Amino acid sequence: LTYNDNKLCVVSKCEAILLQDSHHPALEIDIGSGDQLGPKYSETNGKLLYNFKKADFLKMSYIMQNCDWSEVTCQLDVDLAVARFYDIINDVFDRTVKKFNIKQSYRNKYPCYFTKDIQVLLKEKEK
Repeated sequence: LTYNDNKLCVVSKCEAILLQDSHHPALEIDIGSGDQLGPKYSETNGKLLYNFKKADFLKMSYIMQNCDWSEVTCQLDVDLAVARFYDIINDVFDRTVKKFNIKQSYRNKYPCYFTKDIQVLLKEKEK
């Protein structure tokens, strides 16, 4: 059971590796490629990002406590509820969290947890 109308997630019955019972069949889940799920890490270069180290968390907490969440909780369509939730959260972040600009010269193309070996392999793959 998936709650998504975007057809990025496909669930289908598949061949089981182990014995299975009739109530819990083996499933194969295809979530789609990373390009469909969001921007690549390197595409954030040059864009404004939230700097949560300088956020006003007391103000954020106050705004969230006094926010009208009925537009989210009363929504019957899951996609619309999630979209409205993100609208509210992003508005709160815009009001309470400073932003900073990532510049290509100061930022590596890969996340900090990628080892040098992984970076070399990715560069080979890109050729």
